[in-house]
Amino acid sequence: MSRPPHVSPGTGLIPRRLRTPRGTFAALDAVPAGEPAGTVLLLPGFNGSKEDFIVLLAPLAAAGYRAVAVDGRGQHE
Repeated sequence: MSRPPHVSPGTGLIPRRLRTPRGTFAALDAVPAGEPAGTVLLLPGFNGSKEDFIVLLAPLAAAGYRAVAVDGRGQHE
């Protein structure tokens, strides 16, 4: 797991499971209060995980964007 021990997902993040024909992927979803201005998709590098983006999800949602961080195959979950 690449998430530092002092960082927790916190409130406002929705854990999701994305089911595809190629497997199920774990994701964290941050949704703005109103209509999203757009969607930001955050994909970690080779040895990262969706938790690497926890510090970005809430600020992106506060700025009006839906932000989704997804684990790839073999990453964290």
